[in-house]
Amino acid sequence: TLGMAASMAGILLQTGHHRVMSPECQVESATALLPDLSSVKHGDLEPGMTLLGFDENTVAGPYRRYRPAAVELVGRAIRPCYEVKLADGSSHVVTAGHGWLSATSGWITTERMNKMLWRGPTRVRRLLPDVPQEHSWESGWMAGLLDGEGCLTGCPNRQGMQLAIVQNTGTVLEHALRWLENRGFTVYDQLTEAGRYNPNAQERHRLVILGGVREVARLLMLTRPKRLLPKFMEVLDGGRVNGEDVDVVSAEPVGDEEVVTLKTSTGTYVGAGIAQHNSW
Repeated sequence: TLGMAASMAGILLQTGHHRVMSPECQVESATALLPDLSSVKHGDLEPGMTLLGFDENTVAGPYRRYRPAAVELVGRAIRPCYEVKLADGSSHVVTAGHGWLSATSGWITTERMNKMLWRGPTRVRRLLPDVPQEHSWESGWMAGLLDGEGCLTGCPNRQGMQLAIVQNTGTVLEHALRWLENRGFTVYDQLTEAGRYNPNAQERHRLVILGGVREVARLLMLTRPKRLLPKFMEVLDGGRVNGEDVDVVSAEPVGDEEVVTLKTSTGTYVGAGIAQHNSW
């Protein structure tokens, strides 16, 4: 059969786009992040789409920087796969040659990761959270507040971003603080004494979301405010890539699976919040 031949030869199946040798990637149910922080399944990827990516290698210093990643090639293949389980509870089914950005060794393949685990802890880099939109009245209310009173800006030297909400003392402020606290956000409440210049003015608060890009992204993912979402990539583009290191719990073979192969303009993408390499 075609599937058996592809499994033996390592060529692409029915791509409708291109054929390449030895593709390495993820199963079709895996997800990649778009610049507006929504997710797309690998099975739905098409050339011409833009993903959230970053520099394949460090440029002009020890850092990688975020970039839009144009999808150039998409295909399908039958390849031997592994299930990789991380300490944050996530699980990823990928090919043996799929590339991960490790905490200490740069790019490593799944197969090498499996061998490294025998020698000691191995960590990969989580760049962003992977959380679904919260569908509730309260989160819709917060999305409206963010669009009306929120301000998203970059930090000096493009080292991060800051999201702040400006609000007068009162019920709306109290409700916003309670919503954020209930979802684990840390907030710096910067009080402006407006009455210093205008005795009739109310006290004004500037609520700054602490935690940098990851916490800003989590808030936007939960609420999806229409005005701020397009600004996320505008502010992030060219910004320094930082992340948290996540322990790999296991990387075990699971047999042959159909995978979606992917080539991007950056050679990278953010898959389920994890820094990942494309198929080439």
